Amino acid sequence: MIDLSFSEEGWRRIDSASISVKGDGDKIREEMKRIVDDDVVVSLFRKIGISSTAFLFHDTLLKETKFYNKGKSYTYKSKYLWDDKDIDPKWSACIHELFILVRQSQYGLKLENNASLADYFINLHNENGAFRSLSAEQEWKNNYAIHYCTQGEMLYTAFVWRFLYRCLDKNLGDKPIDSLSIPLNDKTPISECYWQAEPITSPNYPEASKINYFTSYWNSTIKKYKSWLDEWESLLINPNNKDNKSNLASILLFIEDSAFSDSTQKIANSASTNEINSFLTKKIPTFLAWLSPDNPPRTVIEAIDTIEKYARFPVLPFYAWNAINGSPVCYTVVPVWTSQNYFIKVPNGECRHLGLALSALRPQKDIDWTIENSTAAHICDYDLLIIINMLRIMSRPLVESNLYHWLYQHIKDDQDIEIEEAVNKSLEKRKKS
Repeated sequence: MIDLSFSEEGWRRIDSASISVKGDGDKIREEMKRIVDDDVVVSLFRKIGISSTAFLFHDTLLKETKFYNKGKSYTYKSKYLWDDKDIDPKWSACIHELFILVRQSQYGLKLENNASLADYFINLHNENGAFRSLSAEQEWKNNYAIHYCTQGEMLYTAFVWRFLYRCLDKNLGDKPIDSLSIPLNDKTPISECYWQAEPITSPNYPEASKINYFTSYWNSTIKKYKSWLDEWESLLINPNNKDNKSNLASILLFIEDSAFSDSTQKIANSASTNEINSFLTKKIPTFLAWLSPDNPPRTVIEAIDTIEKYARFPVLPFYAWNAINGSPVCYTVVPVWTSQNYFIKVPNGECRHLGLALSALRPQKDIDWTIENSTAAHICDYDLLIIINMLRIMSRPLVESNLYHWLYQHIKDDQDIEIEEAVNKSLEKRKKS
């Protein structure tokens, strides 16, 4: 494990700014954005494996989730970091818009009793246990209370997503998913990139023009693949690419050691690519039934809907980011503000984490159980607690403006007195009662 000194300049700048910035919400966000974009801080993020992060807050009084919605930003975010430091900045803006596109499609997904279906809430550890958790995750979920998608899960979910759309391109939308197979030499033409049953260039998606970079990449690269095996290149698992071998090994570990898989069913390292393709495909029905245990999908159409609603990370933007980056980044949700008395309803109970850091991290060697003896450059060897503490420090300036500043202002405006006087009067009333 590599050590990090808390006296490092990047850490000091964030720590100092997070306790000294002041002003209204817009001013605070502007100043903190300037700090997190500083080259020294960016260098620290790259060093400890933070590829990008932004903060979300849920206001239980207003019943509103404050992130990126309705054209207003309630957060600041760090830069999107790439393995290729010279990549065109427009790519980062494009990936960001893909995240927003997915998040906006999630805002309307609610369960009965107004329970939240958003992945950033339902996968966190809570009083009733983690939702859709795996046994291998329990120790660090108990220790850190975070949600982390392993490298194996990230890559396999993307594989399943693309496999299902390949089936749709072959007009198999109404076919049962437990009887499907696509040979590696299949050359069915690839259609447009879809999300929630619509092309991502659809006018129904706000700001669709901002993802032109990815659309161009899709048309010039993805649609040009001649076979299903060729497409494995964008999924980072093509065995003909030596850099992909550890990625494929992570997928196999994820499948073989997960709760939805028969632990006795293994596949040898010496297996042929055809055998691996068959193995990955056969596990799709049980994987999707694990994602949606109460309503497992039967057909390809239902399966696509399941994976786009219930996957434990935003599939589309991470697929695009990984494909362009050429190495995996993993999705992590870290609670940065917790209430002991006010909760968010989620499908299996209640979540008390009102403030979250939604982050893309390089795969974390100390907790990622799908990584075995990998020395790949994209693997992070820092203690996860360093990253968690960094995210919590970064989030501090947002807590007041997103969770209770409006309430103070309401008291002041309603009673036409200064906030301090209003608070003192409120305390006096409580003492008398």
